[in-house]
Amino acid sequence: MTGPIIAPTGVTLPEEATAVPPPGATARQILVALVAAMIAGAPIGLLAQILARFPDLSRVLAEHILTGRSWGGLLLATAEERTLIPRNGTPQSLVLEQLTAQNAFRRAAYLVNAVRRLAPAVASGTIDRIVRAERAEDRYFAAFLEAERRRGVAASAVALVASQYGIDANGELLLGWLAVLDNRTSADCRWAHRRNFNALVAPRIGYPGTVHLECRCRPRRPWNTDLRVEHGTPPAH
Repeated sequence: MTGPIIAPTGVTLPEEATAVPPPGATARQILVALVAAMIAGAPIGLLAQILARFPDLSRVLAEHILTGRSWGGLLLATAEERTLIPRNGTPQSLVLEQLTAQNAFRRAAYLVNAVRRLAPAVASGTIDRIVRAERAEDRYFAAFLEAERRRGVAASAVALVASQYGIDANGELLLGWLAVLDNRTSADCRWAHRRNFNALVAPRIGYPGTVHLECRCRPRRPWNTDLRVEHGTPPAH
């Protein structure tokens, strides 16, 4: 099995569809198809067909795992979340639209990685191995839900600050990054401190407050600087 599938940043939601990508599709193409199917409320069987485009998965195995896990809320949230955002073009709604898109791709990436993690144990048919794998996945899922909750809180804070500013001539909505500087500050957060970021596109390291589990960063009015979170490479990477 290759490395984990990573959700891309700066994404837009695909049009709702239920198409299975062709054989040999890239990981991103498969993720896009999976997101589109989740938005459309596609049945488990179709999701399994899309997942089976990954070389290390079969449709039968993917469907068995999807059916046996309680991920219904994850799938329903992706189908319903976008309908709750007012599409009025305000800074707040644009930030929340980005969060919705990012969440959809993160959920799809989680689903792919979870099925791939469970597949070897399920394929072995060994009860003890399956139980251990499922218990481990329960922990991963709890951590994923907590991270998603934190991202929602952080995006709401960004949206609130963004409501005080407008989109500039470059089509960007710049906000400042404020970190708490002490011996607990991570390298990413220290690097982002006193830089600006475009609130309409979630930075690669995430919005302030989501860089890591103990992140204390927050958004503020733009700094008087040309330094950007999106430019350059944080020292931790």
